[in-house]
Amino acid sequence: DGTEWTAYTPTFSAGWGAPSNVSFYWKRSGSSISIIGSFSAGTTAGSVATISLPSGLTIDTSGIFATTRIKGSLWRNNGATSNKKKFSVIWSTATEAKFGSEEYAQALAPNTALDGSSIATSGDTLFFEVDNLPIKGWSSTPTLYLLPTRSEVFSANVSASGVVTNATQN
Repeated sequence: DGTEWTAYTPTFSAGWGAPSNVSFYWKRSGSSISIIGSFSAGTTAGSVATISLPSGLTIDTSGIFATTRIKGSLWRNNGATSNKKKFSVIWSTATEAKFGSEEYAQALAPNTALDGSSIATSGDTLFFEVDNLPIKGWSSTPTLYLLPTRSEVFSANVSASGVVTNATQN
């Protein structure tokens, strides 16, 4: 079921340019995944910015996650106090995240995917986080493993001074 954070390198769309300082980790919890990461934007472009899931994984689009959903956050920090911004993570495909504005000033629907140049400029640091994203083929039922067992009984008398007598092992 995996409880340890595992490093991975996502695929970035051309909207991000060529990101550097990429550091992403994922962790399984039952039938879902959590992802955290950070990177520095490359020369951003006017095309939709996306980040992929770990290789081989797809979102479970059945049930409550059957249509576009907003789940997760992306924060931009370029060092200037006035330029720290938060974006929504939009899951409209089964394998990649897109990003929407959380600002009321922009007249966009919250699930409108933004291009890279609307999110960041070259060198901006971005932080990514998503929790409990359902993954296709993963069960929430834990897998139980039977381990070999060995029963042994030990007994002994220990005096007040720490002397062991009558030690036996079955």
